[in-house]
Amino acid sequence: MIFDTLKSDSKIKEVGSKAIFIVSIASIVVGMAILIWFFANLWDNYDIISKNQIDLETTAHVGDYVGGVVGSIWSLSGVLLFFLALRLQSKEIAIQINELRETKEVFRSQQFESTFFNLLKVQHELINNLKAIVPKYDVTSSGFELKAREGRDFFRITKSEMRFIYKFLEHKTYTDKSRDFKEMELYKRGHYYKITLEDWTNFQQQKSELEKSKITYRIFFEKFHFLIGHYFRHLFHTLKFVNDRLEEESQRSGLTETEKTQIRKKYHQYAAFIQAQMSAPELFLLFYNALCYPKTYELVEKFKLLENLSYEDLIKEDHKTLYKQKIKSRKETLA
Repeated sequence: MIFDTLKSDSKIKEVGSKAIFIVSIASIVVGMAILIWFFANLWDNYDIISKNQIDLETTAHVGDYVGGVVGSIWSLSGVLLFFLALRLQSKEIAIQINELRETKEVFRSQQFESTFFNLLKVQHELINNLKAIVPKYDVTSSGFELKAREGRDFFRITKSEMRFIYKFLEHKTYTDKSRDFKEMELYKRGHYYKITLEDWTNFQQQKSELEKSKITYRIFFEKFHFLIGHYFRHLFHTLKFVNDRLEEESQRSGLTETEKTQIRKKYHQYAAFIQAQMSAPELFLLFYNALCYPKTYELVEKFKLLENLSYEDLIKEDHKTLYKQKIKSRKETLA
């Protein structure tokens, strides 16, 4: 609607300028016609030069007539043309300002993209530089051996580790040391993650899966905070960088709903670039990380970063209801 109004005003100004120009040219033509008619009549009826002398009185009358009538008409024409020149200059200045504004927007867009893709590069480097020592369990012995995990190989074990933490916490007793292989492995993992009686009791008292998920993730995070803490802080600030730019552009005055929709679509595509860089195990860990951090949760929901995560890959399938966005089945994500 605003765009249509501006377009209509522009057309009115253009028509007005053409009308003023026509009037100016018409004034010049009328002035010339009067001048020609006047001198033609003057030549036939008056003798300005008499006895080789100029008749000053007659000449003065001629000058008064030309200056008073033709001069006034041409003065009007000059004023109108001067006004048109000012308007044209004003239009050219407006065009230059608009070009500078567009150049500035292009520069800001290039600067944004440069920063954004540098942030993605750093995120990728953070993953490659991940190095952790994690347990490899041997149910035939009384302990476990430690194994180095690097890069995305570390994220691949996060699902099984968090599932074991969750299983330990929901176990009916805290001090069960049964020699059954599965129970023994469960007990060893609880010992590795230093799950306390307070942790177990707190988990048992919870009724909501949201709180149980938070307790599970907190225990895992405390063990590997030196690795995933930096990773998720950087991921959050990358998402925030995209969201801040989205909000900034959306709040510009004079935007139509169509233009706002195009801006949202543009920056959701940048968020999709972030998601495309993340593996399924990374999305799994992000799922539970965001539950503990409201600001991250808000951005994950806003940009729908979990749309490629299947609920079969969660700790429990019914955890899919912990988010507003739809968490699909593995079959749906592959469709």
